[in-house]
Amino acid sequence: MKIELDLSRIEAIARDAQFVTAQAIHSQSLDVIRRPGAFPDYPPADRDIVDIGLLRDMTRPPVRQSPETVAIETDAPYAIYVYLGYGTTTGGEVPPRPWFQKAAEEIGVEETFADSFRGLL
Repeated sequence: MKIELDLSRIEAIARDAQFVTAQAIHSQSLDVIRRPGAFPDYPPADRDIVDIGLLRDMTRPPVRQSPETVAIETDAPYAIYVYLGYGTTTGGEVPPRPWFQKAAEEIGVEETFADSFRGLL
C-alpha cells in the first residue's frame, strides 16, 4: 500500500489565501489613512495621516510579484516620510505612521489568512 501526498493543491490554496489577506490589508490600510485618530499613541495627536488624498489615491492594490510574494505599494513621493517619520528643519520630529502595519494588526493577519485558507479548501 502506498499513500502519496501532493502539496501542489495546498500550495495553490496558500497562495490564494495570501492574496486574499493582502487584499484585506490593502482595504484596511485605506481606512487607516483616512481615519482621524488612527494613531493615538503617536503624538502629537493632530498629526493624522489624513491629507489631500494623494497617499490614499496612490496606494495600489496588491500585485503578485512571484509565487511567494505579494506586494502592496504606493507611489506617493512622501510616503516613506509618513511611514517612517522624519526630523524637521527646526529640530523637531514627526513620528512614524506605519499604516500598512496598523492595517495588518487591525485585520489580524494570521486569522484572516487561516479563514481564507479554510474557505478555499
